[in-house]
Amino acid sequence: MKKIIIVVCLCLISATLWAQQDPLGRFFNKYEQDTSFTIINISPKMFNMFSKINLNSGDKQANQVLDVAQKLTGLRIITKEHTMNGMQLFREANNLVPKDYEELMTIRDHGNYVRFLVSPGTVIHNLVMLVGGSNEFFALSLSGNINLNELSQIAGNMNIQGFDQLKNVHQPKK
Repeated sequence: MKKIIIVVCLCLISATLWAQQDPLGRFFNKYEQDTSFTIINISPKMFNMFSKINLNSGDKQANQVLDVAQKLTGLRIITKEHTMNGMQLFREANNLVPKDYEELMTIRDHGNYVRFLVSPGTVIHNLVMLVGGSNEFFALSLSGNINLNELSQIAGNMNIQGFDQLKNVHQPKK
């Protein structure tokens, strides 16, 4: 009986830790069953698989992507296009970001908003990107040991809507 209780406690603790790592976890959970959203979830196990890939190619870009991917532990993206409530979704997600997160950059352009926020500390463990406009919404939650300079180098080459905005973000000065 003690073993069962210990196993259940460990499962609950690991689920709690994962939820704490993902600052937008409640937002993702709320809308994950809504088919009007596009959702991408790359689990820690998938990033762990990246660390086992041995890429001996001369492709510098592929090597850069693999180097960054090996340091990540999770990626969640939720997006909704052609919506009438893009800014409402933006505000809802923005209100869920922990208050101690540091703002890296905010862009406001013709009613569209982009915000980049990172977890506090010298080592960045979580990055949140929110994009809201009159007819679109995009949220990204990235976890791991994040080097923003490396991430920004490869972001422009990724073919994921909104991810290219990361090319404008750089590691904060210490």
